[in-house]
Amino acid sequence: DPLTQLLRAIRRDLPVKKLALKSTPNWAALPPPEPPKTPYCILFVGANSAKESQLNLESEMRQIQDAFIQRHGSQSWGDNVIFKHSFFSSTADLSRDLRLHDPASLHFSCHGYISALALFGKDLAAQDLVKFIASWCTSGKRLQFIIANACDSAEIVQTLSQHVDFVIGHSTPVADADAVNFARE
Repeated sequence: DPLTQLLRAIRRDLPVKKLALKSTPNWAALPPPEPPKTPYCILFVGANSAKESQLNLESEMRQIQDAFIQRHGSQSWGDNVIFKHSFFSSTADLSRDLRLHDPASLHFSCHGYISALALFGKDLAAQDLVKFIASWCTSGKRLQFIIANACDSAEIVQTLSQHVDFVIGHSTPVADADAVNFARE
């Protein structure tokens, strides 16, 4: 069956030949995908800055996790997806948490500027973040998705898109309540 061959090739990251399907496959009859060898990690990196208004980081993290479980169920994903978080992340914490958890998804929740993300104690300049993520991804890590739920982060994630598959950022300032609602969705 051509569809089964295609799915097996995709799961094993093999080259895929162009296949023409003659009819609509019976999706229910397809075998379930093989679970990942290690769980996928969603890493939440939050930080408040002393010079800015305080963000509701814990609420945002809970909203993300609850929405994910509500949409996908805790039973089917429990062994395949884990959530890790840091609410007072510095640049050193970010580096440590990436090494420790090897996330597939990285979610920033902090104040942002066109040229930096405000982590705990010090701003992380866009060019430093991009260099770090580029180095991280070329070393064979599985980071695929970055969300910068921070004001004016669109240019930063646009540059990060050269190194990961999917990015989301904001091109304007974002109120904290709107950022929490955005994260949930």
